Amino acid sequence: MKKIYTAIFTLAATACAMPLSAQQLDNADFEGNWNEYTPWTSNNNTKTKGTAPESWKVSHVIGVGGTGATQVGEQTTGYNSSKAVKLYNEPNPFKSSQIVPGYLTLGTPWATSKGGIIGNPSNKDGGTFGGIDFGFRPDAISFQYQRTHGSANTTEKASVVAYSWCGSTQQADVPGNNVLSGSPATVTMTDRDRNILGMATVEGGDVTKSSDFALVSKINYDINGDHASWTNLVIPFEYLSTKAPQKFNIAFCAGDYFSTSPGKANTLIIDDVKLIYYSRLASLKINGADVDGFSSDTYNYSVDMEMPAESAFAFTTMGTSGSGKATLALDQDNATATVTVTNTNAGGTDIDGNTSHTYTLQFKKAAVKPDPTPAGETVKYPGSLTITLGEAVIDSKATIEITPMSDGSYRIILPDFSLDMGDGPISLGDIVVNGAARTETNGTYLYSGKVDRMQLAGDITANVDLEGTENQGKLNMNIHVNWIDPDSGDVIAPIEVVFKSDENETYPGNKYDGTLVINIYEAELTDKASVYIAPDGNGTCTFLLPNFSLDMGEGPMPLGDIKVENVSMTTTGTTTAYAGTVDHMQLAHGFITANVNLSGTEEAGKLRMLINVDWIDPDTDEIMAPIEVTFNGTLDYSAIGGIEIDNSNAPVEYYNIQGMRVNADNLTPGIYIRRQGTDVSKIFVK
Repeated sequence: MKKIYTAIFTLAATACAMPLSAQQLDNADFEGNWNEYTPWTSNNNTKTKGTAPESWKVSHVIGVGGTGATQVGEQTTGYNSSKAVKLYNEPNPFKSSQIVPGYLTLGTPWATSKGGIIGNPSNKDGGTFGGIDFGFRPDAISFQYQRTHGSANTTEKASVVAYSWCGSTQQADVPGNNVLSGSPATVTMTDRDRNILGMATVEGGDVTKSSDFALVSKINYDINGDHASWTNLVIPFEYLSTKAPQKFNIAFCAGDYFSTSPGKANTLIIDDVKLIYYSRLASLKINGADVDGFSSDTYNYSVDMEMPAESAFAFTTMGTSGSGKATLALDQDNATATVTVTNTNAGGTDIDGNTSHTYTLQFKKAAVKPDPTPAGETVKYPGSLTITLGEAVIDSKATIEITPMSDGSYRIILPDFSLDMGDGPISLGDIVVNGAARTETNGTYLYSGKVDRMQLAGDITANVDLEGTENQGKLNMNIHVNWIDPDSGDVIAPIEVVFKSDENETYPGNKYDGTLVINIYEAELTDKASVYIAPDGNGTCTFLLPNFSLDMGEGPMPLGDIKVENVSMTTTGTTTAYAGTVDHMQLAHGFITANVNLSGTEEAGKLRMLINVDWIDPDTDEIMAPIEVTFNGTLDYSAIGGIEIDNSNAPVEYYNIQGMRVNADNLTPGIYIRRQGTDVSKIFVK
């Protein structure tokens, strides 16, 4: 059992990588240090103006060499705390009509104009470039705020602008300082806000984007009206890409962030900023109808009905990030269904600080029904299994038992289901499906059934469902055994089982019984076998070696049928020569790719055939293992019409390849059996 667990958990580990820890923004309650702030300019300003909370920046400006420097933010009392950020739109001290916008950001604020601080400035522009490294997908942002307006502009909105992205943008020739005369110094600006958001720019040159650039998510939210008391706001992100972001920025602005004419004395106070990673449901339905009284924040429900099948439930998670994952678990014994929602950003918390939420639905318990009793005899179908587990394909013998029950259903049992991973068979126990249905269509019976949370050996829990057909006593069945995590319901490993009844297979053409000599590396193997040659009457035929297998001492390894079509037939006298090839033949359920080349001769019913089976790498055609197979056999005349032997004085008679006697005077070109008493041979008529 250890080997099976190891193999399957190895597959599961390679299927998905564990998520990284989720991230909140540093110093987002602003209780950390506040430091003197040096506004950035393209001409390398070193003077300070105002302060900013650690990890954040405020859009203070330095003017022209310090003249006209303007502070637009400060520390104030917070929401149930000692510190918050107060932002305000402040006039330039030398010209009251020139208003500097106040905003708080994780990137780098900048501003530019010509005409400076005393005239009527032109070519005004500004905003933010850059941000922080950030690789997560939050659903929303939450914060506390207060908002007031001055007397100059009582309708201006405040702004919240946020965005995440991967790759980078660059814009050439962006001016980044204020001047009284002449032109500002220009820079190549990386990750400018407008470039990332796909907006037009007033100042700056050409914009380029890296090949891996994508805008992953964004917020552009307006805060309207006055809010003198602390108010909580939760704003969802709009996701535009499924890619993982690499960088993030946010800006809280006392006015319209993208305007160059902010309203004087309009303020915005911000505190307690949190990124929200939803782990709640947005909807929950049963049979297409909403659960009565459903709310994302209500976690227990009483449902006035018996619990339906899993397919009756439908639900969606909150948010558009795609990070919230929901799983359904049904407890039949207690008539309860639970939906558990977890955010895949490990450690990412919801608005209430929790990382997951479980919704429980209590249904009416169904009346206990006695197990049905058998209403007929059990029919056993011996056959073979093909089991696919990851990349492993396992073949084995098995018997499926089907019993009709008194309630009209059927019990289907695959006894002692086993897996052999190379160290001998390991039994997982009986697969028993009660309550299976059977229908009939044109003489073919169709079976279907399922069992959730079947307990197998080794503490394995599996969801099992099957479908199959039976016709004239021959049963074919597909059994899907999904090994699951019993807590979450997640599939650990799917095990596909295909059952086929034993049957006496017949093949077209002439049958030759004989012996195989198989040489692989330094080993020589021998086996009994029959091959078939089916001429098509056009000088070619189909060659078939069915059920070819190798036994290297640990039991036969089935490779499947070696079938070569369009094999050439050349007859000289009484000898027929054969030659044919197939490239990239699929053997062992596609596990082996081989180039096959055969040649041989037949005379008087004696067939000798050399079959080269070169196991190759399907990508490079390099030979991985040459397998040389020699067949020596004799034509089975009894298989072509049951020709009886007379005494040796009987006249000459001719039979076609199907064993029917034909008129010797009207033989058309082809292969015939010539018999005179006990002398039987094969001839080719041109």
